[in-house]
Amino acid sequence: TGAIHYYKIADVKIPVKEGMKLSFRKKTNNNLGRFVSVDFITQGGKNLRDNGYIDQNGASMHPGTAKGNVGAGWEQFTCSFGNGALLGDVITGIVIAYDNGTAGNYSANIDDIIIEDGENHPTGCVSPMLDNDRDVELLGGELVLTGYENASVTVYTLSGQNVAHCQQVGHSMPCPVTDGVIIVKVNDGMHNDVYKIIVK
Repeated sequence: TGAIHYYKIADVKIPVKEGMKLSFRKKTNNNLGRFVSVDFITQGGKNLRDNGYIDQNGASMHPGTAKGNVGAGWEQFTCSFGNGALLGDVITGIVIAYDNGTAGNYSANIDDIIIEDGENHPTGCVSPMLDNDRDVELLGGELVLTGYENASVTVYTLSGQNVAHCQQVGHSMPCPVTDGVIIVKVNDGMHNDVYKIIVK
């Protein structure tokens, strides 16, 4: 008669600070796919769905509350969670969730899950065991990689256009974008990390 499916896609260690925000893109493929969303697991056993958190439209972050429009393509969702029950806790897992009491198949795609601090700096993302030993920064028009060796680096615009792909040589590479927001994906064989960087 229905289904509940909460699937952890990544282990992370992200302390929740004031002003933090979750963003993700979703493509809703059928009506029941509207009940697919993103949630957290925290050290204290808390989550978004049961603690009153809402998206940019004022809708509950509980996956039982429909999100997205079938056939609308990729839609952006955001949730400010650096307040209330999660403040001071530590996010330990990122979850893709489906929760609905109706029988049938559900289908949706989720991409670009990003966690930002209160000043829109990337503090974490969907990456296994993300820690402070790895980072990507923009310095002097170059992307500087810390904690990676022989990594594959791909740069996208916020709309998803692939603007650069290269193999890491040394610890820096020229940034192909001079203004706007870029998504940098770094894969060194052990880690598959995603960073959102504002280029000014």
